[in-house]
Amino acid sequence: MSKENQSQSHAQSLIVRVIVSNRYDTISGDLAQNEEAEMKVKVVAHHRGEGVFPTFAKGTAVIMGDECTHFPHWYPCVIKEHETYIPESFVCDGRLVRDYNPTELVAEVGEVLEVQEIVYAWLFATNADGIAGWIPSMHCTGGEQDDCS
Repeated sequence: MSKENQSQSHAQSLIVRVIVSNRYDTISGDLAQNEEAEMKVKVVAHHRGEGVFPTFAKGTAVIMGDECTHFPHWYPCVIKEHETYIPESFVCDGRLVRDYNPTELVAEVGEVLEVQEIVYAWLFATNADGIAGWIPSMHCTGGEQDDCS
């Protein structure tokens, strides 16, 4: 199995565990908020973001490029003169359909993160210090309490 196929398989496995323990919106690709369900993952590969971004308000104009070849359903874009990436389900008719902060989470191997949302193989997660951001699911493992102690 190629490294790319292993990464895709891992991401699918991680998402399957989330679907079992949480309500999952298959139309938008979003993990629904559930007060009782908590998902934690452990970072297995360090991740460096591309800087800190502001939160862009629902309705903000988005200029989208061509779909990313490494992450399907994600697009390079420009939002208020900031170059970043965005999942396709967050945009309709060139405008944000929800508030969006594209900041990626800087994470080190061994850190435990609490997953808030999953969108097309990326996790929006919070670290132990309360810092939130996006991280590719292929950089994490777990999904069950025992994996993340």
